[in-house]
Amino acid sequence: MITNPTSKFVTIRKEGNFDATIDWAPSFLPDPTVMHFKYLSRDVNPSNYSRATNRELDALFDAQKGEVDFEKRKAIVHEFEKKALEEAYVLPITYTDRVVSLNKKVKGYVIANSHILNNTFRGIYLED
Repeated sequence: MITNPTSKFVTIRKEGNFDATIDWAPSFLPDPTVMHFKYLSRDVNPSNYSRATNRELDALFDAQKGEVDFEKRKAIVHEFEKKALEEAYVLPITYTDRVVSLNKKVKGYVIANSHILNNTFRGIYLED
């Protein structure tokens, strides 16, 4: 395993000069459009460092992005995820979870659906 300085790492990934690499996708919003864009074909998404092209994934991504019915969108996303995992151009290995422990006296806390956005302590108070 070789560790490179950031600038060299970025260049190596852009040029595709690697056998395997690590990558990450944003998890600031738990939405498939945000989280699954890395799986799009390289010509659609230059951040796809696997350089894979899969028009079926591109079509499923576009279909889920435009679907307003929750259950239909969920089914499309599941199909997308199944196909992406079967092809294995990219192998997801982790997802950040957040654990919040609160004393039972803390009231008014509402957990946000993101680690970054909408985290506020407004409205929180301690019950006597």
